[in-house]
Amino acid sequence: MLRYWASKADCDVCELKSRGGPKEPARKVLRSFYEPSRDRVRAIAQTTQYAIAKNLRKKVEMLFAQALMM
Repeated sequence: MLRYWASKADCDVCELKSRGGPKEPARKVLRSFYEPSRDRVRAIAQTTQYAIAKNLRKKVEMLFAQALMM
């Protein structure tokens, strides 16, 4: 985990201020070392190509599940 300390100027304009401690002048933010990779995967998951691939994988997985039940 990476720790960031946000300054008061940063916290005043942030919409997450109410969740992070509205009474504190600044806040400590913990961010995973792997968060840039997670952000990239989240962006890929929003594409239409991902939705198509997901549906095709689901069809194949259902065929295997039905074969195992027989």
